[in-house]
Amino acid sequence: MVLLVAATFILQHSTATDGAARNNSLAKPGCQDKCGNVSIPYPFGIGDKGCFREGFEVFCHSDNVAMLNTSDTALLGIYVTLGEVRVQSPIAWYCNYTNGTWVTNLIKDTDGTDTYWISYDVGPSFTVSKAKNKFTAIGCATDALIDVDEEDDYTNECESSCHEGSMEKSTQCTGMGCCQSSIPGNMLDSFSLGFDLHGNARVQNFSPCSYGFVVEVDWFKFDPSYIKLSYFQEHYGDKVPLILDWAIDNVTCAEAKKNQSSYACIDKNSEYFIVGTSIGFVLLVVCISALLVKCQKRQLAKEKERFFKQNGGHMLYQQILSRQIDTVIIFTIEDLKKATNNYDRSRELGRGGHGTVYKGILDNNKVVAVKRSKIVNVVQTEEFVQEIIILSQLNHRSVVRLLGCCLEVEVPILVYEYIPNGTLSQLIHGNRSRLPVSLEDRLRIAQESAEALEYLHVSINRPIVHGDVKSLNILLDENYMAKVTDFGASRMLPRDVVQLMTMVQGTLGYLDPEYLQERKLTEKSDVYSFGVVLLELITRKQAIYFDGHEEKTLATSFLQALKDNRFESMLDTSIMGTGMEELFQEVAELASRCLNLKGDERPSMTQVGDKLKAIRSIWRAILLLKHEETQCASSSHVAHGFSS
Repeated sequence: MVLLVAATFILQHSTATDGAARNNSLAKPGCQDKCGNVSIPYPFGIGDKGCFREGFEVFCHSDNVAMLNTSDTALLGIYVTLGEVRVQSPIAWYCNYTNGTWVTNLIKDTDGTDTYWISYDVGPSFTVSKAKNKFTAIGCATDALIDVDEEDDYTNECESSCHEGSMEKSTQCTGMGCCQSSIPGNMLDSFSLGFDLHGNARVQNFSPCSYGFVVEVDWFKFDPSYIKLSYFQEHYGDKVPLILDWAIDNVTCAEAKKNQSSYACIDKNSEYFIVGTSIGFVLLVVCISALLVKCQKRQLAKEKERFFKQNGGHMLYQQILSRQIDTVIIFTIEDLKKATNNYDRSRELGRGGHGTVYKGILDNNKVVAVKRSKIVNVVQTEEFVQEIIILSQLNHRSVVRLLGCCLEVEVPILVYEYIPNGTLSQLIHGNRSRLPVSLEDRLRIAQESAEALEYLHVSINRPIVHGDVKSLNILLDENYMAKVTDFGASRMLPRDVVQLMTMVQGTLGYLDPEYLQERKLTEKSDVYSFGVVLLELITRKQAIYFDGHEEKTLATSFLQALKDNRFESMLDTSIMGTGMEELFQEVAELASRCLNLKGDERPSMTQVGDKLKAIRSIWRAILLLKHEETQCASSSHVAHGFSS
């Protein structure tokens, strides 16, 4: 294939007939040069085929709106010198109102998941500018997705959250009411926008709508009013501006010869000559093409090496060679593509606030979990390597182990041990929520999770604050033993430091109020989140749940019920029974202590684990007493039978 540049992009000698070509901001002579306020320079054009180059036709509607190639793409501006056009791009949106009304412009995915999509195709002559656009989402309970249907089938996620009163002064798009991420893939001529509504289509009285779109970076400025009611949609409709680059044609010589007036090769003086049939020239073009392919391969190798170095690959190798670490496997990108069948959606285990996890099968048939993270802020290389080393050396039965990583990509891909039985959230809230889960199993899972967090806080050289403790981040192995996972929001505390100032991350309903207000992440932040998980286990209610049409926070509701001495009304009836009042009172008081608004007054995870161990002892004593009572009743019945 030969890359050919349109002759009309080249400066030519000054003649009257060449004037239009020389000034590339003008239309061809005799062709319409404007549509409404939009100038239409060649190679774009309106009307006859001679007015535009193939793939660059513009339609001018009766209302003076210029449309590019297709009636779905409104044209806002053409910038020949920059090789760009400005068009309108769709906004994906849905609104979930408290009266039960649910409206959207999306179509439900046919794969059975709770995802809804809208697609956008810019046409073969254009690509989405990754440098000048951003994937953006707005909303207070929003999990927006952008999918690129390429060979790699990239999907990026953007998650934003907020609560009423938290947005009054926010103008940054950093996850609080608004989030942004880079556009995945390369040379994009199409993409799909959507939302994952599993557990996220919550009703917000003050902010019922969520939006997702790809937008020109310089145009978009976040305003807190965008999250209120349906203001953003009413103000901007269904479109935002998007910058497209021009794509160079990829055609054969035979195809190019059919239109010899429309292409040329450039010499040092920017004059052009028509490509003839010279065999020597064809050979020259073939050689140049081969060199281009070689350069592209070399560039790809350099990019891999740059990312590898940027992510600390060389430092990690030195640690391995010096025998300071022998537990980390360094994977290539090809290894992980093969293991996940090129990140096939059927291998997807779950999506979270920090990335997507896939089931992978390595060459030795070992099953692993491969986590592709979102674009994150670059951290110090040495610090990142140190975190990888420490995470790989974590050794606790209730902590998911890091096996290795791939550093040849912009954001490192992490490989964990595979845990087969899903999440605690799925067990108590998902499709399996109708299955009975005994009180003994619930208390055991709580104790195992508490011991895992205690291990992270006190049993290693540098304490690790998990930062996103929730039922979705507690996995269950083949024996339904708890395994804490997802360290995407985790932070290592420097020695002798008890708190860390950081950007707020986490999940609404679980977030420590003190952390939310002061941005101070401490071990007690994990304690608060664990308190919510403990409530989920005994109530079987989600951290944010509905009571009729009213949205409620589990922690707030339970604390109020405990204060009113009616907390038993919130307990899961399937685990209640006579003689268990003391047990549930102990659990309720422990949860209450974990949920104290003042972090200093919360127990440590060591104290929480010890208390749960004691509560399980109380439960076993109750079971033993019930067993003895049953035995006595049976013996009495038998004795009565003999006497009669």
